[in-house]
Amino acid sequence: MTHILQIILFGALIILLVFRIDMSRVSRAERLARDKFVRLVRAVDSVVAGEQSPETAGLLYKSRIMLENAHTFPEKIAAARFFLGAVETFDLPPEQIENLKKLAFSAIGTFHRAHTAKMMFRKRWHLPGAQCVRISEEQVAAARKRLLTNFYRDYVKFNPE
Repeated sequence: MTHILQIILFGALIILLVFRIDMSRVSRAERLARDKFVRLVRAVDSVVAGEQSPETAGLLYKSRIMLENAHTFPEKIAAARFFLGAVETFDLPPEQIENLKKLAFSAIGTFHRAHTAKMMFRKRWHLPGAQCVRISEEQVAAARKRLLTNFYRDYVKFNPE
């Protein structure tokens, strides 16, 4: 009887160990995505601080607020795309534009990889939650709508131009 109990406990220990290793992969991917996001936000801050044109600074500041309000991976992707659009419309030095594009595309790719790792973990261990693995354009579009709604509610209502 004790041998059967030992075998069951050993099996449970192995399962917990594999679960923990798998979870560490997810947390590593999320940490990398968070670091890339912080780098992108710092780059936006440096551009906003150095901008002389009030229109450019205003749009970049608004995209910075959207980046700050993004919480889920699809929202962060939508906010990074807004930032890319803001960067491309204004007259910044070409090397600065390339650097910012590189940061934004790197962050978007990292968000996709972190989301994929998280969803694969959920799918592999049959955990509750969304089971889709890739972030679809519909999810990003819905996140963009949420982001714009929250931005309008929090920023535009109280800061009329």
